[in-house]
Amino acid sequence: MVQWGAFAAIGVAVLGLAVWLAGEFGESRAHTALREQAGGAVALSTTVLRSELERQRSLPFVLAQDPDVQAALTDRRQARLTALDRKFERLSAGTHAAVIYLLDADGRAIAASNWRKPASPVGSDYKFRSYFRRAVHDGAAEYFALGTLTRRPGLYISRRVRGTGTALGVIVVKVQFDQVEREWQRSGTNAYVTNPHGIVIIASNPKWHFMRDVPIDAREAAAIRASRQFGKAPLDPLPLHVLRDGNPNGDLVRLGRTSAFLAAGGPIPTTDWHMHVLLPAEALLNAEARNARSTAILALM
Repeated sequence: MVQWGAFAAIGVAVLGLAVWLAGEFGESRAHTALREQAGGAVALSTTVLRSELERQRSLPFVLAQDPDVQAALTDRRQARLTALDRKFERLSAGTHAAVIYLLDADGRAIAASNWRKPASPVGSDYKFRSYFRRAVHDGAAEYFALGTLTRRPGLYISRRVRGTGTALGVIVVKVQFDQVEREWQRSGTNAYVTNPHGIVIIASNPKWHFMRDVPIDAREAAAIRASRQFGKAPLDPLPLHVLRDGNPNGDLVRLGRTSAFLAAGGPIPTTDWHMHVLLPAEALLNAEARNARSTAILALM
């Protein structure tokens, strides 16, 4: 009787170990499948973003060489500037650029596509913006920031307009990624883009704008606020928490108090940005673990 009891205890232990190992195997297999799926989601989200970005980059390059733009910087007659306003207005409507505007050599806006609106930059001084200073010095620049007038975030793509041996001014195209964000939302993709400081600049969830996914020390945060790049945003951390248990790869996170997500990402070519995608994971991991355990029990019965 004692021997049978020992055999029974060993059998139960073996069965328990086999069921546990089966659950671990099932969860690992599901984890691998999720990583492959997440890699595809990262690639697709990146493609959607780059398509919009590349389409808009060509516009300031062409406008920097436009005779009407160059003439407006040397001849400030109101009729010429109004004609340029109207030209920018048509181009903005046709290309879906948020706004197109021209800065003179002192950084003051002299023409803009939204010249009819109260939030038009015409007359405003932008020499404090790095996209103006860098374009004058380097010929071109890209800078993501919150609009000082519109209070809308976007990427400012600028190009120097050259004269005879000098910079006449700078042409600026602002790109807003509302359509990209809506496309992510429609597809059910939890995606966001961070800049080199880890600050969210584009996101499927608008509430994540200007939050951060890495720690920022007080000095760095103060410098970012002083630049007015993101207005008065508090730069709070994203509500993401890495799961410590059963997460050897460190890629499972919890979003607030919701279920677990698998986090994946990668660099976005031609930028210094990083794409992030969160894929729902908990239900699939649990289901695969249950199925594997059930299969193991049936096999050992």
